Amino acid sequence: MRARNVLLASGRRTPLEEVDAYRVLSRVSPAPYLPLLARALQRLSYDTSVGKWHPSSLALCEEAVAAARSIDPAET
Repeated sequence: MRARNVLLASGRRTPLEEVDAYRVLSRVSPAPYLPLLARALQRLSYDTSVGKWHPSSLALCEEAVAAARSIDPAET
């Protein structure tokens, strides 16, 4: 419930809050949320406002690849 509230809130959310919410929701309902999780992880790995990689960008990118690979091909 908290994850959905974070995503539906009218205020601006941080990329980390978005990734945390998609992580929770992708466990419950993988079909709609795994693609969103993969994209959010990729966005979090590189901070475009500063132009620098996140300190744990390799782990974030690996998690994004794992999420993308677990998407059911029939859903695309």
